[in-house]
Amino acid sequence: MKMAHVCSLLFVAYLLCFLSLARVQANITETRQGSGYTGVESAGPFIVSIDQNGSEGLRIEAALDDHNVTNSIETFVEKQALKIRFMWPYSEDDGRFAGLIRIIVSAKSVNSFVLAGAGSMTINQPVRASSINVVNSGSGPVVLTVEQASDFNAALSGTGTIKVGGSTQNANIVVSGAGGINGDALQADSVSVSMFGAGGVVINAQRMLSVLMMGSGRVNYRGNPMTNIMRMGTGSINQIP
Repeated sequence: MKMAHVCSLLFVAYLLCFLSLARVQANITETRQGSGYTGVESAGPFIVSIDQNGSEGLRIEAALDDHNVTNSIETFVEKQALKIRFMWPYSEDDGRFAGLIRIIVSAKSVNSFVLAGAGSMTINQPVRASSINVVNSGSGPVVLTVEQASDFNAALSGTGTIKVGGSTQNANIVVSGAGGINGDALQADSVSVSMFGAGGVVINAQRMLSVLMMGSGRVNYRGNPMTNIMRMGTGSINQIP
């Protein structure tokens, strides 16, 4: 009886181990259509990679063995934005899929990016547009390079980050969360920063820097711009070499 019990336990342990390995090693790939978008909005734990390659559509790659999960990823175009999100019930506990679902988006030209949730968003080629907008209300990173833009607008309200390089005439930055915006590699002629949270900003300002400091955050800047600073919080504003 004891031997049978031990064998049963070993079999159950082996089965659980096998299923666990199968879950990690399984791979689901799905291609979807979409067109007419100039922006991408992701709400969820997705690893989003954007290629401006002249085509449109997306590919889902999931390290999962459950097609119900990928079938519950909703992708549609609304108001010129490709929107990516989980449908219920997976939207209630989507953090368990963090790092398991990669979405590769093909686009002709994009200039607007929105990230919410625990995912990430990377734009692989420089973004060429007059006005470029980034909104991050999640906990993950948005990474991009802009090329000779007129206006770069970034809003950060979560604990995530925005990393941007390249060049723009004007950079308009609003931080109301605890995350950070790293514009150390962004060359901007004129910069406006509104800090309402506990986050941090690093930026290059060549001609003009305006800062409204209402929180406890940090603004570090490079260059020798004229400055217009209004400080009503406990945060710091420092020129760095």
